[in-house]
Amino acid sequence: MGNCDSIPKQAGDAVSATLSSCIGYISRKFKYRRELTRDIAFLKAEMKRLVEVRDDLCRRVDNEEKQPRSERLSQVQGWFSRVENTIPEADELATEGSAEVEMLCLAGFCYNNKKCSSFRTGKRVAEMVAAVRSLKKEGTKFGVVADRKRDDPMDDKIPCGPTVGLESIVDEVLRCHEEDQVKIIGLYGVGGVGKSAALNQIFNRFLETFDNITLIRITATNKTSENIQDEIGKKLKLCDETWEAKEFLEKATEIHGNLKRKKLVLLLDDIWDWKLLVDLTEAGIPLEDSASSSKVVFTTRLVMNGCGRMKAHMIKVKCLDPEYAWELFRSRVGDWSLNSHPENQELAKIIKEECCCLPLALNKVAGAMAHKKTPQEWNHAIDEMRTKGHEFPAMQEVYLILRSSYDNLPEDFKLCFEDFGLLPKNHVISRTDLIDFWIGKGFLDEKAHDRGYVIIGELVYVGLLEEEEEDRVKINGITRDLALWIMKNDGEKDNVLVKAGNGLREAPKAGEWEGLRQMSVMKNQIEILPETPPGHCLHTLFLNDNKLKVINGDFFRFMHCLTVLRLSNNPFLTKLPPEIAKSVSLQLLDLSRTSIKELPKELKALSNLRCLNLQDTPALETIPQGLISSLAMLRVLRMLGCGALRQNEVSLVEEVLSLERLESSDITINGSLVLERLLTSRRMLSSLESVRLQNLTQTKSIKVRLLDLTKKLRKLDILNCDNLEELQIDCEDGSENPEGFCGFRSLCEVNIKSCSKLKHLTWLILATSLRRAVISDCPEMEELISVGRLVQEFPETVQGRPPFEKLEFLVLEGLENLKSINQDALPFLRLKEMEVTGCPQLKTLPLDSESAKEGRVLIKGEQQWWDELQWEDHAVRGTFEPCFQASVAIQIQ
Repeated sequence: MGNCDSIPKQAGDAVSATLSSCIGYISRKFKYRRELTRDIAFLKAEMKRLVEVRDDLCRRVDNEEKQPRSERLSQVQGWFSRVENTIPEADELATEGSAEVEMLCLAGFCYNNKKCSSFRTGKRVAEMVAAVRSLKKEGTKFGVVADRKRDDPMDDKIPCGPTVGLESIVDEVLRCHEEDQVKIIGLYGVGGVGKSAALNQIFNRFLETFDNITLIRITATNKTSENIQDEIGKKLKLCDETWEAKEFLEKATEIHGNLKRKKLVLLLDDIWDWKLLVDLTEAGIPLEDSASSSKVVFTTRLVMNGCGRMKAHMIKVKCLDPEYAWELFRSRVGDWSLNSHPENQELAKIIKEECCCLPLALNKVAGAMAHKKTPQEWNHAIDEMRTKGHEFPAMQEVYLILRSSYDNLPEDFKLCFEDFGLLPKNHVISRTDLIDFWIGKGFLDEKAHDRGYVIIGELVYVGLLEEEEEDRVKINGITRDLALWIMKNDGEKDNVLVKAGNGLREAPKAGEWEGLRQMSVMKNQIEILPETPPGHCLHTLFLNDNKLKVINGDFFRFMHCLTVLRLSNNPFLTKLPPEIAKSVSLQLLDLSRTSIKELPKELKALSNLRCLNLQDTPALETIPQGLISSLAMLRVLRMLGCGALRQNEVSLVEEVLSLERLESSDITINGSLVLERLLTSRRMLSSLESVRLQNLTQTKSIKVRLLDLTKKLRKLDILNCDNLEELQIDCEDGSENPEGFCGFRSLCEVNIKSCSKLKHLTWLILATSLRRAVISDCPEMEELISVGRLVQEFPETVQGRPPFEKLEFLVLEGLENLKSINQDALPFLRLKEMEVTGCPQLKTLPLDSESAKEGRVLIKGEQQWWDELQWEDHAVRGTFEPCFQASVAIQIQ
């Protein structure tokens, strides 16, 4: 008795099973408690991140909704609603789960006996974590968060952003306008303070506030009274073929007669000379007429002495108050940069102070800092701004800010930017001309044009260039002054002479050329050059946009270092002296838009020439045999509109095809045989940027697939090809969808004229970058394109790609049998203007109703054509009616 060995074996097994069950129960409780605790922690962490995403997005939406006529997107508002519903539910669930964890103490041995839905709670927590994560991810993917209100019509206002802190200036100008005795109102202040932005808002407010008013806005920088008078004449549509021949007084009389019964408000931006205001009355503006309601509002950088005599009411545009300055700076930088490090907020406020609350400075520096996230980068910017401030003249704040952007550029970008100092203020130039210039200077080497576009894009991004239409850029006055200042103070010193756009009638005297390395006297009225200037050191010379008639041979006697020579836009220049060959270092020679009749054979000596521009030289009849092929270093050759191609086209094209280094070219093809030869050269096709095909009398079909090899093609003209019936979209191997066929990704402009047998232009759908299309005098064309046909033939190439998504201008003229643009209406997302003339069979517009919203499309055409158009209903016609402008026939008396 009492011996353990006497316990039955079955009882021992039962005890063991019971103990194992208890251990398993405790283990499951511990595991569940751990998982639930972990999931609740996950839920709280994800909730915190979701709230951060919500707050960031809310700030973005608030900033966007501060813009006029802007409201948040429905999908954004829907997301906010879902977040607001989820947050309290998640908080409640987290609280409930935490309480249940407390009840699960000691693996359940102290667990109360109430029934608990513990496992259901765990599942709900896990599902909530997934839902919160999904909401957070969705909130980070919003690109556009707001758009124009649906019921808000567009008018003729100038598109401009909000004028932070300038509302009081706009209100004061409108109050002054109501006072009869105030005829002239002036806004003055330092450059970059926001005068132009305020003037744009004033223009828009006048449109909103006053009826029956004639508004004219003109940028007056470097313009004379005659220039202003001509621009007013254009705005009032007074300029006909006789306008240029009229004297100043005749033009003034005509302008005065047009305006004396109108309520005119003339806005002049950037006045530099008070005499321009004095001359306005003489130019025809009825300011002195007591019966006239004419007013002038102008901006200037300085208070001018003449304003008192003109009885102008002057309003100073000051720098922003600190709170407005911080609002502008913070919104421009963005939360990503400011929140990347705890110190960045305070460092940003220091930079804001260094900007002196100047809007231009705030905008430019904020843009440059938007992608900086470390305090070291912010501190470096502060040091740069502080240490270099004393180097700037009266406009040092503006130059300092732009210099900060300049200093952050790579070295080759800086070289390209500095040469803007050779150009006139507010000069507009094509990207191609800029890149050619940089190639001639030796700044760009391999893949020069691609690199050039990258540099231009970066300069636009940092605010040192402004984008214009038709692939052009603008160098504003401040940017040009900054570049010239850098050029003169960072090494060139007294070796640069720039008098671009100064109205010179005589070239600098021979003595002024001594020691110069760069000279720009472009855009003047110069007719004669010094016979023998001492140009031993000169390597860059801009003589373009003048009235040169003769260049003496001795002019080049001492110019052995000359590398860049621009003579373009000298319409009276007919001859180039053979002595130019003494400039053996020449790398860029620009003779475009001159009246040169022949090229001297001595040009063969220019073995270093990289860029030769003969574009738009119809008078050029003679190019010596072997000259083009001898220029083995040529990388850029522009011969679009060159007259010599009409005389010796076959031999000249063969010489062009022999150039092995050619990277960029423009050319006119006048014959079918030459076209066939051109299409056999892959190297030539890959270099083409602009092509003009004309007078192809033997060509019935052109294979567009071959032109696909021209990856750089930006402009295509097809003119006077009477037998051309089609442009085939096919492949050399005959397959339905040619592998690698990418269309014309670079093609921006197309001009088709006088192709009497051409039936359609469906291939244009493949030009995804097309911005401008002019189709005229093609009488057999019945349908411009057929999206359905192309989708059937090349589904993988076309499907999912909206046609004409970048088209801005469409001109249809003399298409007497044209019945439709496309079978179905197209969205035309960016179309600004459509002109239809001589298309009587075109009874329906190719636009959908979205195209008319906000009045963003201008439709020009004959009134009869418009009246005969067919519409789905009167409501659709009413939608488009404000977009139409009847063509005005010019009557010649």
